[in-house]
Amino acid sequence: MSAKGEVSETRNVVAIPATLTDFATALRELISAFRDAVGLIDSGKNLLAVHRAEKTADGLDYISFKSGNFLTHLDNIAKGHCTEEDFDSLRRLLGATAEGVQTKILALRKSGESVRKTCGASASHKLDQLLDGPYGKFVIRYEIEGLVQMHEDGKHGEAVQLQARNIIGKIDEFNRELIALHDTVFPPKRIER
Repeated sequence: MSAKGEVSETRNVVAIPATLTDFATALRELISAFRDAVGLIDSGKNLLAVHRAEKTADGLDYISFKSGNFLTHLDNIAKGHCTEEDFDSLRRLLGATAEGVQTKILALRKSGESVRKTCGASASHKLDQLLDGPYGKFVIRYEIEGLVQMHEDGKHGEAVQLQARNIIGKIDEFNRELIALHDTVFPPKRIER
């Protein structure tokens, strides 16, 4: 209110470009800023997808059966050149890796939906098979435990060797499938020269 009792209105003033050229320039600037914002969002989504793929690839690598360790002892048993140390080592390796394998497998199960969305249903199914299928990590670990138990029960010779060869065959299949899935989820980078 003014001194005379009149009500004054406060209005927001919007500056309107004076010419059509000014308006077109302002519109281009606005559209450019919007595109930049969309580009940043897309870049963020891509970084997140790459991070998820890297975590899945790392988990797959962790659960693989690498040369040495289990395979060395299983090979000795399969060839009939085993010692008590081979069975003791298998038992120790199973115990030492149990928690880490369990943790990685839980994380891989959680990544199944992400794998399906980025790599397709066949990759997601392959992941399920690698974790729980007939050539899956848990089945193979269970069979290694069974092999150690056979030895503890006094079974030796051809039956134990055959079981070790069967396990090695499953490990070979497991590793082949795991490598294929790894390279689907996180394709190898090509170095350009």
